Amino acid sequence: MLLDRMREMASKWRAASSTQFDASLPTVIINQSPPGLTEAGFGQESALAAMAVFEEEIRLFLEQLRSSDQLTDAPENPFQEASITTSIVDADPTVTILPRDLRETQRSLIRTNLPDQMYSIFGSLVPLSAPSVLGQDRVLTDANQRRERLAEYARKGIFAESQPQADIYPTDSLVNLAERHQSAPPTVTVIGEKGSGKSYTFMSLALSKTWGTFTQKLGVGSLKQPRSSEALVLPVTPPQDLDRDAREAERKVTAETARALTGGMPLNDQLIADAVQRQLQRPDAGSAVVWRQFWLDMIAWRAGFTPGTPEAFGRFTEALLPGHAVVGIFDGIETLFSRLRSSEQEQAAVEALLRLVPDWLSQLPTKNVGCVIFIREDLARYAMVNNFKQFADRYSAFALRWNWAEASALALWIAQQSGSLPSTIAPESLASLDEEQRSQELVELWGWKMGPNTSREARSLEWTMSSLSDFNRSIKARDLVRFLAESASRSTPSDIYHDQRLLSPRAMRDAIGPCSRDRVFETGEENVDLKRIFRKIEGLVGSQRELPWSYERAHELIGSEDVRVLEDNGVLFRYEDEFFVPELYRSGLNLFYSGGARRKVVTLMRQAAGRGR
Repeated sequence: MLLDRMREMASKWRAASSTQFDASLPTVIINQSPPGLTEAGFGQESALAAMAVFEEEIRLFLEQLRSSDQLTDAPENPFQEASITTSIVDADPTVTILPRDLRETQRSLIRTNLPDQMYSIFGSLVPLSAPSVLGQDRVLTDANQRRERLAEYARKGIFAESQPQADIYPTDSLVNLAERHQSAPPTVTVIGEKGSGKSYTFMSLALSKTWGTFTQKLGVGSLKQPRSSEALVLPVTPPQDLDRDAREAERKVTAETARALTGGMPLNDQLIADAVQRQLQRPDAGSAVVWRQFWLDMIAWRAGFTPGTPEAFGRFTEALLPGHAVVGIFDGIETLFSRLRSSEQEQAAVEALLRLVPDWLSQLPTKNVGCVIFIREDLARYAMVNNFKQFADRYSAFALRWNWAEASALALWIAQQSGSLPSTIAPESLASLDEEQRSQELVELWGWKMGPNTSREARSLEWTMSSLSDFNRSIKARDLVRFLAESASRSTPSDIYHDQRLLSPRAMRDAIGPCSRDRVFETGEENVDLKRIFRKIEGLVGSQRELPWSYERAHELIGSEDVRVLEDNGVLFRYEDEFFVPELYRSGLNLFYSGGARRKVVTLMRQAAGRGR
């Protein structure tokens, strides 16, 4: 059998050499020595002894191959000049048993020296890849141009509503979404706080046009090309605050999908809100089952199937041609239902969308319609009055929540995508490194420390994550992207250390102020309780705004119940008998430290992380 395989390989080599390119000599890699070749036992000596016997058999085989070619006047055989090399890879006990998940396996292997061993053996066999479009060729040599490019790219990513982009960073939650829905279209709800990337992901998914294209962007693919990969993406309820360019891009995708599925024209997205309002006026508007049918019909209407006609969905699925599939995507729920916190009718509508629609679609025998519904966490809580925790647990693998490791990787990914840093390391690999290793990989972006490397200043990575997080160590993608844009635009050649990093310490510190003001505003828009408390704090005057607050002072100024609310949301942290506010909110709330004292950002975050231990 080995003879046949090598003859087949020789034939392909000859064809490649004579037509398309000058092919290098093929290499046969034989992994693991066959059992029974030696009785020397185990270990490196027995492996070498076994391979010595096996090498002799290979040499005899090559002699037979040459003799066979000479008798048949066969063309030159690529194996006639073959050389045999035996290499031993040391066993690593830490990877004897690997996890089932491919990404976890990769992370386990990266922590060992196996990759280095394998590259030393096979590195010469790996062809040099063509320059990456997003790699070295796009990295500008001039530092100012690189900063400008980073600021421009990051600013576009702050709001997907104004600058839609197809590029997307493969977070664990998105990879989970892609990996678990390769055999059939997804039927899920994706929960995330404001600023976590819901609308960004919605637009990236829309601009991908097919589910398979989106999963490929996340590094997830299947050799078998399952049906789900061909499913077309259909924006059903796009965000209402899209600007002209973003709305035009969304409408183009929707029209193309409708044309491909039914040949019809989609329900105009400006009429979506009208349809919702008419449904809210019906006598049965409090029925989740009625709303389920409404949302299913909306998918059919947006696909161009009898727009506005009741009971359209069933006929739509029957009319889909064999092999056609569609993934309806939903966003902008907050603009459709402004009284969700108090209206039972609106709660029924949103609960039907989040819970009943995915359940219904997942049970379709044809498996030709799926959905991805993006929803703010606070809205989901209002809709799921009785069973939110159970609902959130069900979809927790897909929730858009960022930890510090993923946020670090996102910072590197943005810098590389903008062409400001070379693609010398895959951003995803940072998630498997410890904090010190991640700091080292980001030195070119913002240095090792917020000052000289030998100083007692905080490490730049930990300072950045601490400054952009609340005291629950929660960080939002939008805050990090905004910080990169502000820091890059504020970094100048006159800054100290400007020639050692893209973002200077001064610019990074100055960037926290505008980031904090925007975070206070956006958090207030999402959480009405916090908005009320923020207004109370913003009304403080003089020394009342001076931090830290004593225990008595905090309760006097804010009130005991509101102190608890702030603590629960990571906006207030008690250390001993004093209360502190994280940098993410302090400046935006117009608070300051007594005597102009320099705040210990990292120390406070460490103390907050260690509470309750």
